Amino acid sequence: MTRQVQIQQRDAQPYLGIPVSVTMRTLSDAVDDAFPELFGWLQERAIEPAGPPFIRYHVIDMDGEIQIELGVPDPARWEVDVAYLITEPRAMA
Repeated sequence: MTRQVQIQQRDAQPYLGIPVSVTMRTLSDAVDDAFPELFGWLQERAIEPAGPPFIRYHVIDMDGEIQIELGVPDPARWEVDVAYLITEPRAMA
């Protein structure tokens, strides 16, 4: 069965997400780590996602750094910036 790619226009959707910088080699591990962390955070707060999880790609450098966010649509529509859920130490240059 072949699926056809469709382009859809959708309304803006607030989401809750974890930002991650990875390489192509570490992408799979980051996904395996971040989604359980995100869903654990949601479960602790009894928040039910408003849709399926997704990966948002901000920067794609196949030979270098890839900046992504692993997220879920947010049903609460908070009045504050909620794009970043969980903080952790990061090496910055």
